[in-house]
Amino acid sequence: MDTQRIENQSIAGESIEAPTRRLPRILSMAALACFALPFLTVTCYGDTTVSGVQAATEIDIYPNDDPGEKELIREEGPNAFAFVALAAAIAGLVLAFGSARSREKAVWVAAVGAIALVGLFAYSFYRAWGGAWPRIGFVGSLMFLVGAAWAGVDRVPRWIVFAVGGLAVAMIPGALINLDDLPETAWIYVPVYAGVFIAVALAVGAITASVRSPEPLPSRSHPTIRLVGAGIVGLVCVAVAAVGSPFLMGAMLSSQYAPDGVGKSYLFAIEVLTMTIGASLVAWIAGRAIVHGRRRAPLAPMRAEVGVSR
Repeated sequence: MDTQRIENQSIAGESIEAPTRRLPRILSMAALACFALPFLTVTCYGDTTVSGVQAATEIDIYPNDDPGEKELIREEGPNAFAFVALAAAIAGLVLAFGSARSREKAVWVAAVGAIALVGLFAYSFYRAWGGAWPRIGFVGSLMFLVGAAWAGVDRVPRWIVFAVGGLAVAMIPGALINLDDLPETAWIYVPVYAGVFIAVALAVGAITASVRSPEPLPSRSHPTIRLVGAGIVGLVCVAVAAVGSPFLMGAMLSSQYAPDGVGKSYLFAIEVLTMTIGASLVAWIAGRAIVHGRRRAPLAPMRAEVGVSR
């Protein structure tokens, strides 16, 4: 009885029970709605802004006569990353209304959608030689998809809730700022740029948590110290991908005075995603090892086994 009570207290201290079925539905609908908002601004076409739907399908839900927008859409066409993210948001919403097994699949779908959005940002950033900036629709879709992914997990660590909320708060000011004010507020680049890589790490964490439910913190340990150590290791792993991406971009850019081709831009985005996903997996595996340490068999079962063998 005492052992069971300690285990229950440990679980309650580390995580919260899975949210109601409505939460994944609400977050998926919110992510889908954000695709109708301004998504990305590309400065090399005269500060041209497109919505998520337009980036994914070329359908302009807010038609105007901006020549820069027409040129951008004519040259680029539907973006594969944007299309995957939009399809994932739709599929996640459908799966959220399904059975328990369907809701488990919704975790993967939402996470893939979030990762695809980061691929869209990497593609646009490289294609425009750094002249792409995420707007409120992009940030909203990214955060809602990450939240929807974790909402389908059985037990959600409390720090995840604060991490997703804090990440949204950090990125939203940059998504709302006027591009003309960016040179005067260069610090705003940091939370926006770092946020997309952290979002991938959180999406990867939701996938790993859906496969292996988060374990309770050991009752006889220093969970705060262990969590801080795991957080530092995780941030270092993600920082490797974030810092490595500009070097990769510099190595791939040609000496021409025009943006590289579409194919090379897709290649850059795929390489950035591969590097970031790999670093995220290392961060989650290392973090779990730090938090839980070496596993030891409980003393009572050991004694019971000895008794049985006799």
